[in-house]
Amino acid sequence: MSALGPRTAFLLVDLQNDFLERPGVVPPADALCARVAVLLAAARRRSMPIAHVQTLTRADGSDAMPHWRRLGRSACVEGTRGALPPPALTPADGELVVRKRFFSPFADPRLDPWLRERQVGRLLVAGVYLHGCVRAAVLDAYERGYEVAVVDDAVGTTEPLHAEITRAYLAERAATFVRTDAVLAELEPAKNGFVAIAISDSGSGMSPETRERAFEPFFTTKEAGRGTGLGLSTVYGFVKQSKGAIALDSVVDAGTTVTLYLPRPVAPADALGDPDGAGVVPEGLSVLLVEDDSEVRAVMRRFLETLCCKVLEAPSGEQALLALDVDERFDLLLTDIALGAGMRGTELAAKAQDRFPALAIVLMSGFPAELIEADRDAPLGWELLRKPCSREELAQAIARVVAAS
Repeated sequence: MSALGPRTAFLLVDLQNDFLERPGVVPPADALCARVAVLLAAARRRSMPIAHVQTLTRADGSDAMPHWRRLGRSACVEGTRGALPPPALTPADGELVVRKRFFSPFADPRLDPWLRERQVGRLLVAGVYLHGCVRAAVLDAYERGYEVAVVDDAVGTTEPLHAEITRAYLAERAATFVRTDAVLAELEPAKNGFVAIAISDSGSGMSPETRERAFEPFFTTKEAGRGTGLGLSTVYGFVKQSKGAIALDSVVDAGTTVTLYLPRPVAPADALGDPDGAGVVPEGLSVLLVEDDSEVRAVMRRFLETLCCKVLEAPSGEQALLALDVDERFDLLLTDIALGAGMRGTELAAKAQDRFPALAIVLMSGFPAELIEADRDAPLGWELLRKPCSREELAQAIARVVAAS
């Protein structure tokens, strides 16, 4: 069955920090929020009515649900971080924010009239928890005559067995269950929807603490010299630059799945174009790439080759100078600033440009302090690029420096 009817609204239930950060949320909160963020962006582009359902309680707990008071539990206290949604799920202007104390969003008298005014006949639901407030939202919507589609991989729970019973109960009576990729394909038919690319392993998995930091630049669990900590952060940068999202599902001793959601292009993209108007990367540009980390060097080489550049690699400044002695036909030097124990990239760039004044220079670094220092000391025509970078950011930097040479 189609996830979308003639007039569908998107209902986000209890996607607040206190609920998302409870132990044992399945799927993990970062994966859940990534999927909802992609759906939210697509719904906004489709101009769908969007309502955010939020639980709010007083600091003294006087209006909390009775079982919370009985258990001494406190959550989503008004004015605290725990009551807020993650930044990617923050309500936008014109979107309804529904306040509730108990389970059902329809306890807020504004919700039903707001939906009727917009001639909504179907609700698309995501959020937490399937066995609690999501269930209440679905049943109350069904009672009021709405059709309901629950995004199966964008609803979370802390009680998987209870959630599975709830899912079966709702599927028989009040709702259909759909997947994120199916909804995206319907939300953006003109853009051919999104492509979901999932990569899984059966390894040791990640602890919640590791999963929380997995996308941080330079964070690694490998021993010194075995990893850069730039792999997942580079992928994250690429996905965000592409206006997509990334979900990370990982369970200790059960493995990890990384899912990329990437929008399909309407037409073949101009791989060489610069969307900011800085020009294009000339086809056949000859680039000397200098990077001491082999994994990062491999990523940058792939980026350059997809931009139709001719690439020669060097792992150090000393080897780069030898390459310049042999071949004087380089158009661009793309070098990291910190090159291990040898010559620094800034010194290499200065020596290279002394020999070949027309050589364009792009300096890279993952350390803001190095970029600030280089920006202060480097000649006016050099371009600075922060790592990790996307392919598009690299193309724009090259286009600018080549155009200025």
